[in-house]
Amino acid sequence: MKRAVELFEFERRSSSTPVIETTWSRRSRSEDFFLSVAVCHWEMVVTRQDEGAWLTVRGPETRATTAPVPTDAEFFGVQFSHGWFMPGLAAGGWSTAR
Repeated sequence: MKRAVELFEFERRSSSTPVIETTWSRRSRSEDFFLSVAVCHWEMVVTRQDEGAWLTVRGPETRATTAPVPTDAEFFGVQFSHGWFMPGLAAGGWSTAR
């Protein structure tokens, strides 16, 4: 199983606000899963496919986990700076809304 940086070409942009560390976008590759490494920040990812779009909230993660790679999808992510949080959102888990 490969790490995300081995599967995807990230288009990253730095942010001018202290809340957001970076934003990124990419398209999916033909893999079923990737290895998501442990990170100390959290992020929101919008995934778009033919049948619709959904939002995933990830992190922080204390260990590596596997994550699915949707077929023929586009992603846009917002990676928040270390120490920022969203009230009412549990840390350390995954949540997905369609």
